[in-house]
Parts: sequence; C-alpha cells; structure tokens
Amino acid sequence: MIHEAPTANRRRPRRRCCREGGESSLRGTRLSELGSNFYAPTVLTDVTHDMRIMTEETFGPVLPIMSFDIEDEAVRLANDSVYGLAASVWTGDRRRGELLAHRLRAGTVMINDSDFCVRH
Repeated sequence: MIHEAPTANRRRPRRRCCREGGESSLRGTRLSELGSNFYAPTVLTDVTHDMRIMTEETFGPVLPIMSFDIEDEAVRLANDSVYGLAASVWTGDRRRGELLAHRLRAGTVMINDSDFCVRH
C-alpha cells in the first residue's frame, strides 16, 4: 500500500464483513520486514453480494470469495458494480475462463494470474 491512511484503515472492511456474516479464512498481517505499508493478503469466505465488501472499493490485499450456481449469475454479479478497473476469473478450465473474461465489464481481466489480460 502506498500511503499510511489506507494501511491504518485496512482492517475495517474485514471486520465489517465478519459482522455481516462473512468469515476471515486468512487474516493478513503487516509485513514489517518489507516496510511499514506492506500487508499479507486477507481472504474472506461466506461472502454474499449484499455485503459492502462486494460492492465498495477496497484498497489493500483483500480477496472476498463468493460462490455461485451458474456462470450467468457470476457474470451478472461481477458486472453489478460502479467500479471496473480490474477483474479476475479463477478456473481449472482456461478456455472457459477466457470466454467468461470477455463477458466482464472491466478495464483488465486476468485469468488465474496476470499473464493473460482481456482489455475492453
């Protein structure tokens, strides 16, 4: 993280998500050996689309994971945002991921990593 202010407030979205019913599966901690503004990722599970973590912009290494039943639902939910700088698709089927990536409204879409990007 570049500035101290987001670093100081980075726990707030995780705490709020947990109060709303989400689970903190991996709690990121400060990596002081790398510098004052470095944090390990936080992974949040049991997240739903009505939680603020899914609809507000979060600055920091936070990964909320939400399950879905069908791909159309996942695309609809991913596109239901006023933001759209970047998105990512995680899948075991690369071709299927590429097809999904083309349906997402985001500046850059990564598939399983940052080595393949779809720019719109």
